Amino acid sequence: KGFSPLHIACSLGSRGIIEALLQHGALLNTQNKVGSTPLHLACQANAADTVELLISKGADLNALNSRLQSPIHIAAEMGHVDICKLLLSAGANIEQREQGGRTPLYIAARGSFTAIVDMIIKTARLDYPPHEEHSNNAKKEGGLRPVLNTARIKLRSSKEEEGRRWDSERLREILFKLAYKQLGPGEWKRLANHWAFTEEQIRAIEHQYTGPSSYKEHGFRMMLIWAHGLAPDANPIRELYDSLTAIEKRSVADALRRKLDQENEERRKGNKKSCANCSIT
Repeated sequence: KGFSPLHIACSLGSRGIIEALLQHGALLNTQNKVGSTPLHLACQANAADTVELLISKGADLNALNSRLQSPIHIAAEMGHVDICKLLLSAGANIEQREQGGRTPLYIAARGSFTAIVDMIIKTARLDYPPHEEHSNNAKKEGGLRPVLNTARIKLRSSKEEEGRRWDSERLREILFKLAYKQLGPGEWKRLANHWAFTEEQIRAIEHQYTGPSSYKEHGFRMMLIWAHGLAPDANPIRELYDSLTAIEKRSVADALRRKLDQENEERRKGNKKSCANCSIT
């Protein structure tokens, strides 16, 4: 089958042997008879430490096997969340289509691997920011010019990630209530379109089915993805208010404003600092 010693070591996660082979000149991106590289096999084996090692040594993230599958196609198909996270952080191409025309996003959605679906969409929105200021210089022949890899690297290395304002529990509560109690069927998709989610991304989110009220979970997931991609200086509540108004949900937007103004007023009366990013007015 054309397996090299490095292929075998990577499929077994034998780190010491892998390092020894590389030190003695083993070819990092060698392919077996079906075109798989050691990285393909490490991804298939869900060997996160091995994948991380191969990436650090410069393995080709986007090498294609005979079925035109890159390593992230393999990881997405098998539902290996940690492997996908490593590949995405390192800059794997998420637009490559395998021989059946399927992208990693499509594959993850078909497998109902929602964590991977959301991860890929978050990455796509970092690579191709859906903001007007990028529209003039984001085009190139064949499509958009990715802001790769600075956005991914910044996201991966930032120590602010866990404490981002828009990822706070309060914002999650607001988005949860909006998705589960205030938006009707189909209305989350109007918000998604307003926020420049692609049709493929919307279909991938919508593929998850948990019953007649699935749309509520779809909307919540979509809004968390949107919030994840906001700029550091953004006021998420203000942007949410404006977006609800734009899709003709002014009554919901005004109810949100009144609720948050009331909360901030109560905080002031209690001599507590009001939340600037939890305010609209």
